[in-house]
Amino acid sequence: MTISLKWIDPRSLLIVLTAFIGNAEIMGMTIGLFTVIASAFFLTSRPHFPPQATVLSCLALTFLLLVAAARSPEIGITYTDSYWLWPLQTIALYVMIVVGGPLRWPTGNVLAFATLGLVIFALGSMVDGRLYSLFGPNMLYRIFGFLYIFALILYFDQKGAGRLTLLAVSGFGLFATLLTGSVGGIFIIAIGVWVFILRLSKAFAWTLAIGSGVGIWLFLGQQMAASLAFNPGMPNLLRRLLYKAETWDTSHRFEGWMNIILEGPTLVGHRYSEFAHMWFTGFLYPHNLFVELYGFFGLVGAAIGCFVIAGGVKSFIRAPRGDIVSLAFLVLALGAMFSGDLTDNYGVIAFAAAMLFCPKPSPLASKKNSVLRETVPQ
Repeated sequence: MTISLKWIDPRSLLIVLTAFIGNAEIMGMTIGLFTVIASAFFLTSRPHFPPQATVLSCLALTFLLLVAAARSPEIGITYTDSYWLWPLQTIALYVMIVVGGPLRWPTGNVLAFATLGLVIFALGSMVDGRLYSLFGPNMLYRIFGFLYIFALILYFDQKGAGRLTLLAVSGFGLFATLLTGSVGGIFIIAIGVWVFILRLSKAFAWTLAIGSGVGIWLFLGQQMAASLAFNPGMPNLLRRLLYKAETWDTSHRFEGWMNIILEGPTLVGHRYSEFAHMWFTGFLYPHNLFVELYGFFGLVGAAIGCFVIAGGVKSFIRAPRGDIVSLAFLVLALGAMFSGDLTDNYGVIAFAAAMLFCPKPSPLASKKNSVLRETVPQ
């Protein structure tokens, strides 16, 4: 029996929170390390172990991450003293998922995460047209985007007041995501719409996704995008999206990515100081998970990135079913392509590993077992 209250699953809540809070600290202590360790108190009495065929893969990734942990102090990161922790947090996080078995997301988890979102929103303020709070906008949109998608998927399993409640929660998540002004939020919103329609009609969802992709590409490719981007009457988020689409190949981030990639492969990566010409205010690190893995950890980091890609492929298979780990992975992975460093984005690697090493998915709910009426499994 899971050590869990009737209406809440603290293990699943702690694991998801761990992945989303990144490198948040209280009094100099990393919160994520404590939350993932705390989740061990809510493990099932019968631990789960990956199939024998995946044990070697699990050990291989663990070895690569231990190498990365040993390498981290040598990189010479100047903006944090705890950079070496992210590989250990990654290992702890996916071990807690794999050993503990599928995650659950009952009523209490929905309400707890919604309450967290409301508190963060209430403490926030608008700066230069973007929402800031306990986190910067590039981390906030992940939390609000997660809330938006999960509530939207759970909508299918409810009736009456339950559906209205979830629509309200999803609408709040959508509104707050837009307020962050982060371009990555647009992609998270699109993923939510796609998964929602996919559950209604697969053919229509894929047609919409392909048609929208082509239409957006053609529109953003027009020369008028640059002038529209500076239209003061245009919503801030759309203006930022158009501007970035028009100038992506000349942006500092893109140039930085190319500089790092073109340095050539090394076994364990380069030092932080080797890219000193790139580090300036607002751009203290690559802002891309794969570029950072490759730049600072070389071929070891590239191998870790291969696990992420493999997990990403699996996420697209599981996500339409409302799988908790897959949906959380998509939200975090989209954010990790444009924002944060590995101390923020280690959850992407951990969730990718969990999908690869856990044979069973973690569905949010099914029509036969409504989340708002879920009881403790026997």
